[in-house]
Amino acid sequence: MSVEQLEGPHFKVVPAPGSSRLLVFFAGTNKTDGKFDFWKVGNSQADHKLFLNNGKNEWYQNGIPGFADDVVAIGKKIEQIATSLGAIDIVLHGVSMGGYAAALFAKIIGCRAMAFGFDTRLRLPHTRSVQIAKTVPLVFSDLAKVSSQSSTSILHVAGEVDAMDLKSASHFLNMNGVTTLTLRGVGHGGAPFIEQKYGLSAFIQKFAVGTALPEIFEKGRAAKNSVLVDRLVALHICTKAKDWIKGEVAANLVLEIDPSNETANYWLGTMLLARKSPIEAVRHLAAAVGSAPHFTNAQYRLARALMELKDHERAKFHMQEHARLSPDAVLAKVFLSDLTRGEGRLDEANIILRGAFDLAPENQSVLARMSKYGVSV
Repeated sequence: MSVEQLEGPHFKVVPAPGSSRLLVFFAGTNKTDGKFDFWKVGNSQADHKLFLNNGKNEWYQNGIPGFADDVVAIGKKIEQIATSLGAIDIVLHGVSMGGYAAALFAKIIGCRAMAFGFDTRLRLPHTRSVQIAKTVPLVFSDLAKVSSQSSTSILHVAGEVDAMDLKSASHFLNMNGVTTLTLRGVGHGGAPFIEQKYGLSAFIQKFAVGTALPEIFEKGRAAKNSVLVDRLVALHICTKAKDWIKGEVAANLVLEIDPSNETANYWLGTMLLARKSPIEAVRHLAAAVGSAPHFTNAQYRLARALMELKDHERAKFHMQEHARLSPDAVLAKVFLSDLTRGEGRLDEANIILRGAFDLAPENQSVLARMSKYGVSV
């Protein structure tokens, strides 16, 4: 079978005649047959492309169906394809489970990788990889213990709002060949934020050719403080369990170290809002937004707290920011329609509400308001 014919439910080669570089894109979790991460962004690149999909959520520990039977075979197959295409440079990419694979195979092959928001240790409590079936043997359970080749170079990008991604970044910090970039006010993965703020296609292209990446103004430093990381993980565990009493204590412990920490301020503000203390909530949510204006959930919660205080002008501003950062946020449009209606701008409010309906025609909040105000589709 020629390289041009190499295609299946879990792999696809897209040759680029004249290129000497192969870009490999590993898919993350829950990808069905024929679905690949980075498909649009990857195909915008001028180099050879190889898209890979693990199928089951096994973090590539059992190989790739129809492509390679085990971890070692995956690395060899990628190198064989690169040779067949005439590529002398291999660059790997992935998010979450795909980010783990990108980092792993960069070490095995001895190449470059841009890996977003991934577990550096598998099956740890509260991590995403804990979902790996117990019947799946872990071949490489700790990436920090996998030997790197001298040519290995990994850019590890993680969002500081996701405590487990931050913990993974802290564990991987200062490893040979690893450069760590954590992002304030950003959650799991980091790639969607890069896409929105800096353009992911251009980011990948610059990384591939080795030119300087743009300055990232949202760059954080939390991964360097192990005590801070552990306290953020403790806060994460509390919020995941919805233990708000312990959560408030955990958030305040984070703020003892980092008073402007947007994650702790966000959660403390959210918990105070739930306790019907909007004035106190605003103080913390405004601090989160001030530290990280791109923190979309913080913008939303701040808007809701201001609505509770009847400060509709400021509430509308922050709800608009949330809607801008999250164009598919249905509730943001619902509340924007409410706030606009309160200003007496009924036609504009109805247009916003119809936009919410277009996004989610079965959403009960949308349908209730359309019925209440007699808004037709």
